Amino acid sequence: MRKRSNISQMRGTLFTAKVSYRTRHFRCTHVQIYLTSRPDSTV
Repeated sequence: MRKRSNISQMRGTLFTAKVSYRTRHFRCTHVQIYLTSRPDSTV
């Protein structure tokens, strides 16, 4: 019982980490696209 709950907790933390990484990546790409799409941007 204890081991099972520990595994589920580990899985939950892994899931949250994956989600946070994905959102961070999406945000970075979104900002990059926004900067490059701007006409006054010097890239």
